Amino acid sequence: MALAGLLTLMTGCLGLAVLRWGLNAATSWLPALLVAQLLHAFTFAAFHVAAVTGTHRLFPESLRSSGQSLYSGLTYGAGNALGFLGAGAIFKWGGSGSMFLTAAGMALAAALLSLGLWRETALRLPEPVAASATRCGGLG
Repeated sequence: MALAGLLTLMTGCLGLAVLRWGLNAATSWLPALLVAQLLHAFTFAAFHVAAVTGTHRLFPESLRSSGQSLYSGLTYGAGNALGFLGAGAIFKWGGSGSMFLTAAGMALAAALLSLGLWRETALRLPEPVAASATRCGGLG
């Protein structure tokens, strides 16, 4: 997966997450919530694949297991704990609409920040691997 594809996928997932959280904030109409749930399936799975791929590229071969452990610990451990605490506080303060609207705003901020990554080269494949992946049709 080329850099543009990886970052496009990540940014697109974040954009769909804005829509998903916005739907949850705006309505309790079942068809809209079903669409939001389908968006969750895509955004979670696709973003996870992009994040794991990016982490794989950022760490040298000898540290890739450590990189994946760091990614998992920060996202599923610390990230979930902080997210749940923050969501609970916002829910207590302003209700579910405020909580979901805040989540949409956070996803929008992350999408805008990810656009800044487009200029970075750290997520690019090294030339020999990129050429090999292109010739073989693989992800690299």
